[in-house]
Amino acid sequence: MRGSGAGGADAADPLVAAARDLRRGALVVAATETLVGLLVDPFHAAALARVAVLKQRPPAEAFPLIVPDTGFAATLTGRWPAVAERLAAAFWPGPLTLLVPAAPGLPPEIVGPEGWVAVRVPGAAPATRICVLFGGPLVATSANLRGRPPPLRTEDVEPEVEAAVDLIVPGGSPAGHPSTIVACDERGYRIVRPGLVSDEALREALR
Repeated sequence: MRGSGAGGADAADPLVAAARDLRRGALVVAATETLVGLLVDPFHAAALARVAVLKQRPPAEAFPLIVPDTGFAATLTGRWPAVAERLAAAFWPGPLTLLVPAAPGLPPEIVGPEGWVAVRVPGAAPATRICVLFGGPLVATSANLRGRPPPLRTEDVEPEVEAAVDLIVPGGSPAGHPSTIVACDERGYRIVRPGLVSDEALREALR
């Protein structure tokens, strides 16, 4: 469903509508600064199940999160390594996802098999503003079906995805490349997925 939702101020501000609907378990498509994302409340079990079915995501493949700020990221981990602190200070908000040890009690859909949670503070984009208005972490996975390329504009979302979600927020200018995923622990970091932040930039930030 495209549009901004119905009623009052929500009709004038689709970001407000998206934050409201996410609290009710909606699936929302909105652009991040990297790709067009599919957003959902990570603590809403039914919504997570809908995303898993839509994305045909294996149970062992955890969903990544975006958060409003570094303070929220720290609440999701049982241990915030010093290297994660330094990289967050250097690259957040921005296209760097940190894999850190997950705090106890998080939903299994957002915790990988090794007990990690993937989190980042994104750069300026509609999805970022929605996350701030929502006031907490959101699942942000690419808004495409498994095996197909992610859309670069919300207007290019596949019909199957559009039919399965509750709201598509227009706008945004994604870079078209994913964030870099980096696993952090007391020993340092390792790149799990290359992306917009280079290994050279990571090493420079840690000098």
